[in-house]
Amino acid sequence: MLTKASLGNFMHGDGISVSRLGQTIQDAIEVTRRIGVSFLWVDALCICQDDDEEKAVEITRMCDIYSSSTVTIAVADAKSSTEGFLKMSGQDDDGPCIEIPFRDLPTLQDKLRLLVGRMQKIGSRLIGSKTHTSMLWPGGQHANLTLYPIRDRVYDVGDLRKRYEDFPLNTRAWTLQENLLSPRVLFYTRHELLMINYQDYMRPVLPSMFDYVGPGVEESDREIWNKLLELVMRKEDFATMWMRLVRKYTQRHMTYEKDRLAALRGLITAIEVQSGQRSLYGMWEDSLIRTMAWATSALSVNRAHRTPLQVPSWSWVSVRSEVIWYDINIDEVAIKLDSILENGVLVIEAMLIPESEKHDYAPWKWELGSKRYFADISSNGDENATGEIFWMLLSWSSVNRKAVHLSVVRKTDAEFVRTGLLVSHWRGDNEDCRKRDFCQMECIRLA
Repeated sequence: MLTKASLGNFMHGDGISVSRLGQTIQDAIEVTRRIGVSFLWVDALCICQDDDEEKAVEITRMCDIYSSSTVTIAVADAKSSTEGFLKMSGQDDDGPCIEIPFRDLPTLQDKLRLLVGRMQKIGSRLIGSKTHTSMLWPGGQHANLTLYPIRDRVYDVGDLRKRYEDFPLNTRAWTLQENLLSPRVLFYTRHELLMINYQDYMRPVLPSMFDYVGPGVEESDREIWNKLLELVMRKEDFATMWMRLVRKYTQRHMTYEKDRLAALRGLITAIEVQSGQRSLYGMWEDSLIRTMAWATSALSVNRAHRTPLQVPSWSWVSVRSEVIWYDINIDEVAIKLDSILENGVLVIEAMLIPESEKHDYAPWKWELGSKRYFADISSNGDENATGEIFWMLLSWSSVNRKAVHLSVVRKTDAEFVRTGLLVSHWRGDNEDCRKRDFCQMECIRLA
């Protein structure tokens, strides 16, 4: 890792001493050299990790860095930079193996096709390291293809539905944008090499006993991202796809909570450039009110807490938890957005119902069961959850006769903060909702 203190230790003559680097990075350098690419970007080495100013600048360039790359090397099974990936983990050097002589015959094909072909041979995971000459493909020369037995696990029917989200690398929040922005990715796994480009789902390079795209496999991050980009290019509403991607993202592990928004900056930049829309704390101005219908997942509510970021309570970024979006086929939004202040405070017109008086208001049928009310975090740990509680109507659907409310707490005479989400049913007809006679609109600030 590059820090201000370690910079001098990495330098050797006019460059970096490769032997001082972790084995995974050494392997990535070797692969990069062999496929004929001149430059390798490693976040941990190209960005000074304890220089906040430099990190802030480089984070804004993530979209360009990864989208402009030739290929991204992803070590799916590695838990640290010391493990490496050109030698199979769990491989027994003293065990039986089969060496098959072969000769590579390079052609004068298009450079990119040759590059992909080389990468396939380098990473096939059938290429072992019994001898140094068989470890990597020496183009156009005789070499040995070394086959090793895989003995560290037993395959069963469940393995045939293994998904790439299961790989340790893909449980990290930062790697989502790296994978999605890259035009092509090589995934080195324990037992095989996988490749993905910007159009396709992950495919094994060689015949595989894993099914990554068969029936029953959950929609992948890449599929969601591609659908989102199609909507952006057609200038259509992409809020649903964005919130679906947000849910995938918030399921991942984040070491430093202050990076919760920064780790999405590359994807946000890509959308901003294509759509012309403005991003607001992980949400989008054109669909801001609709996408405020997010809630913490029931699976993570017990561990949810406020992030240390200075972000408004109405944004999902304010909560450290898996986030879901409560999509109820919205007919109408009940909040009028007047303006957005510089600090993220919204000036809105909304209907507020005091918690103590909610049963006096028709036509709502309030449901406060565990499946209907979602606290942003445990009330015992939420400093926002002190003060008088109000229910603010956000939106409703005439199709399923449901409405979404935010629970808000008054902090000053005109300023409120969000503390949760409520889904309710109404008893009357649809016109009862549209009349809004039962509650007056108020101009408030939502911080």
